[in-house]
Amino acid sequence: IKKYGYKFKPGHLLNGDFTQGTQSWELQPASGGSISTGNFKGWGKMQGRGAGVGQSGKGGDNFLVMRRGGRPNKASQTIKNLEPGKKYLLQYLVAGMSGGSAVSFGAKIDNVRIIPDGSFDYYHGKGRSVGGKKIYPSWRRIIFVANGNTARLTLSDNGGSPSGQETRVNFISCLPYYDE
Repeated sequence: IKKYGYKFKPGHLLNGDFTQGTQSWELQPASGGSISTGNFKGWGKMQGRGAGVGQSGKGGDNFLVMRRGGRPNKASQTIKNLEPGKKYLLQYLVAGMSGGSAVSFGAKIDNVRIIPDGSFDYYHGKGRSVGGKKIYPSWRRIIFVANGNTARLTLSDNGGSPSGQETRVNFISCLPYYDE
């Protein structure tokens, strides 16, 4: 991997699985208690993820929870160690806990140029059952070109989500992207 200029853990984003609570994230809750962290045994397995390094089979079982209020909740972090002009991949998993339609949730990245080709949102429309609860997961990926050494990522339960809608997000990562 080093031969091609890549690292196994590039360190662009920290704590994308919320194993250290909300450490490294700046939160802007819509109201008191509208952003928290949670853990659900089997959540990572439902996502098709195995044990992460040092996670003893619990990889992906932690997540950030946003409960939609009168305005959007936001969680932000600076993406670091970028090389201007290089492509990167931001990806995350998000799931609504009610409904049956894709959740209104987005990622805004400042100081980058988004590449629409290759970026996508894969929505599991039938939902999946985990621990007796029906969830509606979506895997999202955004390819971008860095304009500088840093960029600002803001995740938000924006737009048309109904008040009280609970959204869970994890597996947030930023990696170099090679497409040639």
